[in-house]
Amino acid sequence: MSESKPITPSGILATDLDGTLIPLPGNEQNRLDLECLQRELAKNHVEIVFVTGRHLESVLEVAQAEQLPLPNWIICDVGTSIYRRCDS
Repeated sequence: MSESKPITPSGILATDLDGTLIPLPGNEQNRLDLECLQRELAKNHVEIVFVTGRHLESVLEVAQAEQLPLPNWIICDVGTSIYRRCDS
C-alpha cells in the first residue's frame, strides 16, 4: 500500500483583503470572479496567503462572511503577526 504525499503548492498568491479580494457590495461580477479564482487556485495547486492590516479575529470573520478561500498563512496586524493554519 502506497502512502499518499501532500500536494506541494506550485505557487503562492499573497493578497490584501480590503479593496482587493473582498467583493464590493452589490457587485455580482466580483463574486463570480472570486469563485473563478478559487477554482483556479485549487486546479493549479496555488496556495493563498492573506496579507492585511486587520487583526486575526477580523480576518477570520470577513473570510467566513465573504466565503473567501481558506489560506494556509495569514500575515496581519500590519505585518507584526504571522499565523499558519494547522489541520488535524
